Amino acid sequence: MSTRRTVLVVEDHDAIRELVSQYLESVGYRCLSASSVSEARRLVGLAGSIEAAVVDLMMPEEAACGLAHELASSGTAVIVVTGMKADTARQFCPGGTPILEKPAAFWQIEEHLRRQLRAVRPVE
Repeated sequence: MSTRRTVLVVEDHDAIRELVSQYLESVGYRCLSASSVSEARRLVGLAGSIEAAVVDLMMPEEAACGLAHELASSGTAVIVVTGMKADTARQFCPGGTPILEKPAAFWQIEEHLRRQLRAVRPVE
């Protein structure tokens, strides 16, 4: 059985989504990626178990705040990355969700991801 944790990366910009996914995979995560909120919801339904999600808050077809709330309420560790100011984004996000302003460094995403996973889904 694999101990790699599955992370859903939701980002509408292809290059950013691919780079974040590649970086997280290089440090040991298994990544699924979605370019839209609807694709993210489809992947959640297919994957079965997603331990964490890195979510771009502002997506073209639909803001991802509803998705962030759904994932957080199901026990998924959520990190929001946004082009908004963090104080503005905070009003749309589940309480306690880390919010990183773009551009965010890969190490910042990983650090917040580790913290959230530890808090929400400790390793059994």
